[in-house]
Amino acid sequence: MIFGTITGAPPEPLAGTTRGIYGANVAMFTFLKSLLRFGSFDEYHIFISAHDPEKAIESWNKLLKPFDEGGRLRLNDLFQLRRFIREKRFTVFHGKHDLGDLAYLRAQLSPDRPFPVTGRIDSISYQFLLPDLLVMMLRGNLYPFDAVICTSSQAMKAYEALLRQAAEDFEGRYGIKLPFPPKLVHIPLGVDADQFAPRDRAEARALLSLPQKGLIILCFGRLSAHEKMDLLPVLRAFKRLTEDHPQQMRDALLLLAGDTQDMDTGRRWRASPGRWGYPSGSKLCEIHPSPKHPSSTQPPISSYPSPTTSRRASG
Repeated sequence: MIFGTITGAPPEPLAGTTRGIYGANVAMFTFLKSLLRFGSFDEYHIFISAHDPEKAIESWNKLLKPFDEGGRLRLNDLFQLRRFIREKRFTVFHGKHDLGDLAYLRAQLSPDRPFPVTGRIDSISYQFLLPDLLVMMLRGNLYPFDAVICTSSQAMKAYEALLRQAAEDFEGRYGIKLPFPPKLVHIPLGVDADQFAPRDRAEARALLSLPQKGLIILCFGRLSAHEKMDLLPVLRAFKRLTEDHPQQMRDALLLLAGDTQDMDTGRRWRASPGRWGYPSGSKLCEIHPSPKHPSSTQPPISSYPSPTTSRRASG
């Protein structure tokens, strides 16, 4: 079996301050390590798209070669992609969420032996992605065995909505119904059990200065209404839970962890908690990484007590 992948520069840095860690890169690197260690295949070709391909290939080689005990890994410049598609009999080729480019090359260079093309969902929150999806459906080079891998059911629903919006807008404007969009498959991200092992709950809460009792709801990610997570619906949902289930949510805590610099959530919330739907007695606690050990500590954390708890504390 021969696998193929298109990727960019290597995921650096994999450790450092929270501003230096890009979650998609960490997930990709972890997956590649596991694939090289446990995967069943004969060759794995990675085609590098970067401003300096030689440097990128050298960096990828340093990262992945220690895990390639069988010598099955092949690192190639992206300019060699057309030749390899003509000459190799790929079992499957993996790329980005827009399958159009790979499907087009397959139709042009390997029409007599089509191979499955798959893609992944990383960043689909940008409106400028709609034209890419439209072109993918317009080309119509997809097969039933092509698929977009969605790492969560919610991401799959969001991607379905984007595809539907692109198709409906085109049909409404030109009266042409587009071919069926690619198949969507839900495959959750794996967990590296060697790195993320279960630990004592009380110890973990103490480490983060969190209360030992009560329900804690974690919201983790890049908190930015512009490009990632719009925080306001999360806060409204948390407030609604406390109102609908006052007993169960009496000591509940909403824990927001991640990069907040774009949105400056803490400053805005402290200035006017009532604007977010919370009483003035609500409290905000922020925990920042230690500058001495940035790679081993947690990202900035803000904790929001439930309105029920806050009213008792302020009363």
